[in-house]
Amino acid sequence: MLMSLALSTTVTVLLCLLGFRKCSGASAWTLKGKIVSGEHWLDDEGGIIQAHGGSMLFHNQTYFWYGENKDAPTEWRSWKMPDQEWWYTRTPALGISCYSSSDLLNWHNEGMALKADGSHEDLEAGQTLERPRVLYNNLTQQFVMWVHVDDAGYSLCRLGMAVSAAPTGPFRYQGSMQANDQRNGDFTLFKEDNGTAYVVTASQKQSMDPRFMLLHELSIDFQRVLPNPFRILPPLDRESPVLFKYEAHYFLLTSGSTFWSPNAAEIFTARALEGPYASWGNPCHGEPMDQHGITFSSQASFAIPLQAPGAPGHFLIMADRWQSNDLKESTYVWLPLHISLRVQKPLQLVSKSGEAANDDNEDPGQDEAVRLTAVRRIALEWRSAWDPHSGLNLPGTSLKYREGRSRVHRLPVAFVARYGSYIHGPEPPDAGLNKG
Repeated sequence: MLMSLALSTTVTVLLCLLGFRKCSGASAWTLKGKIVSGEHWLDDEGGIIQAHGGSMLFHNQTYFWYGENKDAPTEWRSWKMPDQEWWYTRTPALGISCYSSSDLLNWHNEGMALKADGSHEDLEAGQTLERPRVLYNNLTQQFVMWVHVDDAGYSLCRLGMAVSAAPTGPFRYQGSMQANDQRNGDFTLFKEDNGTAYVVTASQKQSMDPRFMLLHELSIDFQRVLPNPFRILPPLDRESPVLFKYEAHYFLLTSGSTFWSPNAAEIFTARALEGPYASWGNPCHGEPMDQHGITFSSQASFAIPLQAPGAPGHFLIMADRWQSNDLKESTYVWLPLHISLRVQKPLQLVSKSGEAANDDNEDPGQDEAVRLTAVRRIALEWRSAWDPHSGLNLPGTSLKYREGRSRVHRLPVAFVARYGSYIHGPEPPDAGLNKG
């Protein structure tokens, strides 16, 4: 035992000297102030960060990282079907963790923002709390958390909501519901430039149906889901939606549905939030090439814009590298994503009604100059160690990439017969939702 302790101490000292581990109070497994993916990260008190399926809120010059605390034994469960049995793993709900940082590198544990303390049936230890998302409401001055709520067998498929006067909580749980009477799985929140908030859900009509994506508007206080959602993706069985905006373009990054196993990401773009969304395929580029099909062994959960000087169009993609046999040992993969746009000529004056103003001598009045742009490339690249603030050396600066072309999924005849040929728009009458 003494030899083992001495060896462990020696290894720790060597890691400190080499710069892989900060030895006093800082977030571990950052290489000289750089993000290193796939390793356990420590907070400023030496504890392993437990914030999986996470999201980020930037408020008052501070980053708040919310995620699932999976520091519990992993359980094996099964779904029994008439002709087969599906096995999966889970951890009992502990709650939603919150960490704070000023630089995305050094993190302080703020404790449980939402505890699974049994105060509500959704907060029992046997339940499931996943993928928390938090927005600040300027009108009510409240922080609003939405979270995927389920039972141990993933049969509830609900969205839970909680509020707090502080970003670190404690959040007061308000209950759960199925948004617009649909089974809700993975989801995300999105706040538009005008302050309107939305929730995007990977939804199903029945448990074995392929998932489709719905866009639901939230009430002015962000605490209720409004009727008349838009279906922005057909039943392609995509999940883990990550919705973000750059310039006048919307980007929807998704994963396949393979539970804890990694798969190929697929990203969609649109000029309007409601769509139509066109697929740009897998955004992974560069080495290692054999990791593209599994998104560098990770599943994306959230995107935040990077403010690095001279690096427009760069985002940090938060992702998880799940360890299905021992979920508390899962690690984080944070990678840079680069979006390049090209300007479409000519520069036009476009009126509010969408009509071009061609008379140069005419006062456009309410017309405004709009430089139309198109997406040129989207690249998510592996970085073993990188600084999110400077010296990015990101895609588009060091490597050449093929220019992608968007495509709309061609739907099979059987799909069209069942769901119709639409790609986006208000739910059809037979979907059980109100028409938009």
